[in-house]
Amino acid sequence: MSATLSSATALLSSQENLNILRLNATQFIIPTLINTTLVTANKQYTATIPAKTRRFFFQCRPKSTGLQFNIRYAFQTNKVATPTNPYTTLIGGQIFDVDGFKLKANATVYFATPGTNVVVEIASWI
Repeated sequence: MSATLSSATALLSSQENLNILRLNATQFIIPTLINTTLVTANKQYTATIPAKTRRFFFQCRPKSTGLQFNIRYAFQTNKVATPTNPYTTLIGGQIFDVDGFKLKANATVYFATPGTNVVVEIASWI
């Protein structure tokens, strides 16, 4: 096995076979991170996605016990606390990810969960 690792190391270290990812500093943008805590079960909470956003995602942060909660989300108010269509459920452990667009104005996302003290982690890129 060490011969295989040595061969792989030699192959990777040779300049002609090494592909290096170079990030253009003008294109690399640090995301805005938002943590929204859903303190009370079945209560509506909001987060604002800023105008000009080109990508955003959100997920439910697992509890220290490993327990994960589903979260309800909508882009209209009064749809998630008492579930009323249209809303969507993000199953615990999944990520909602949208890419390839450009928001013309701020967008509000509305969240609720049957759990308490659930943190929704959001990242957005302008």
